[in-house]
Amino acid sequence: MAKLLGLALLAWLAVGCGGGSDASKDVVPGDDTGVGDVFPDAGPYEDTVNLNITSVWADPATGLVWQDPPAEDHMYWVTAKQYCEDVEGDGHSDWRLPTVGELRTLLRGCPATITAGTCNVDDDDCLLTACADATCAGCTEDDLPDSGCFRPAELNGACDWFWSSSADGAGGDAWAVDFLYSTVYSDDGSHAANIRCVHD
Repeated sequence: MAKLLGLALLAWLAVGCGGGSDASKDVVPGDDTGVGDVFPDAGPYEDTVNLNITSVWADPATGLVWQDPPAEDHMYWVTAKQYCEDVEGDGHSDWRLPTVGELRTLLRGCPATITAGTCNVDDDDCLLTACADATCAGCTEDDLPDSGCFRPAELNGACDWFWSSSADGAGGDAWAVDFLYSTVYSDDGSHAANIRCVHD
């Protein structure tokens, strides 16, 4: 009996308390395999997604205004781009999914991946997957700032990976930034990730 209870507990932990993103919050209707598609189109975001941004954070270093906290739902890349184009708030309707360069302006405490760091991924010069050298892997948890995340302490939300609007120069992947490790990397767009919209 104790063995059965132990197995049941392990199964519950694996399903109900697993790490990573909360699958119940992933906005991923339709086929998520991406087979045959460069970027899988998960379809429109669900009707329950809030399109009204009520709180923002203005970065004094860049002047960019960020959705804060980020979107409640995780989304595929194509859906994320549409979501940011559709949101309104802060007196603006010109929100967008940030470029990888704009997301990198939010990185703090990791010299390799901050803006002008040694990571070569850049909106103006290089968006090919080959541009991501070893320095784009970022830093370790041992290097974390006191806030526990490689981003401004004022920002709210998950310390996780966020989509950018920047597509790989070859057209096969999209760029993302992970704020837990300060990593700049590309993904095929078939995974649901966090979204933080921006406007000028």
